[in-house]
Amino acid sequence: MNDPSGIVGNKYGDMVVTRYCYTTRNFVKMYEVECSVCGKKKMMEYSRIKSGSSCVHSNKYCGRYVKAYDKYLGLKKGDFTIVKFLRSDRGDLRYIAKCSICGCEFETTIGNFKRGYGTSHSRCITRISTGKYSSRFKKIYQCMRYRTTNPKYGEWETYGGRGISSDYYSDFSKFYFDQFESYKSHVKAYGEKNTTIDRIDANGDYTYDNIRWATLGEQGVNKRNTFMITLNGKNVPLRTVCRERGLPIQTVYARIKYRKWSVEDAINIPIGKVRHYHRDKQLITGEVDK
Repeated sequence: MNDPSGIVGNKYGDMVVTRYCYTTRNFVKMYEVECSVCGKKKMMEYSRIKSGSSCVHSNKYCGRYVKAYDKYLGLKKGDFTIVKFLRSDRGDLRYIAKCSICGCEFETTIGNFKRGYGTSHSRCITRISTGKYSSRFKKIYQCMRYRTTNPKYGEWETYGGRGISSDYYSDFSKFYFDQFESYKSHVKAYGEKNTTIDRIDANGDYTYDNIRWATLGEQGVNKRNTFMITLNGKNVPLRTVCRERGLPIQTVYARIKYRKWSVEDAINIPIGKVRHYHRDKQLITGEVDK
């Protein structure tokens, strides 16, 4: 088709005029232009091409425009982030959102993304293993949620009744992708029956920074009523110190709690001896512990 204006092949900014298309009833000459950056093509009026008042980068059509000016790239909603612009579909801007936990991606519009549609990890479930360790892992999660959300739980006053929350892991898929690998490692080292979920701070919530996998013995020590002592600048359970040194915990506990001995004296003075002080504060031992 003949080019009445003779601009085919010319370049205007990033636009290259590729062909003449037609002339409208109002004598408007229409040309096809191609973006030399991203390769997108678009129909454009002759007058707009010559004046430079419009370009192929308008209305989020070109990759260069999106990269430089798109305010929605990087937008977060929960654990999901807008990572890529796809297209403009009848006025709706369509993007790719990516889960920061499992890496799954899905297509969405900005309006739906802002409302939270599709950001509940329902897609992540398809990436969850159903293998060897998953059954007990799910039971541990269910028990954690039950004891912190259901007042009918037998020990409710110990957990949810005193404000302990597991809402940080209200979504199982988040719990799975945060904790499953460490759970498997602990099971391989200590066995399934000796792998339990434990809060590092017994008065804290079930959060990423406050839970660990512990053996039954470790969890038995980490309780609210565990008697803690300060030894060598560290807070440690008295039970652990006595077990390591072969000391009877009842005797050492009585020395500290009731007789008001210092921690060092209670641990270091041999069992069967009591302490006495001379006026010069030098320690001697004598009578038998009672």
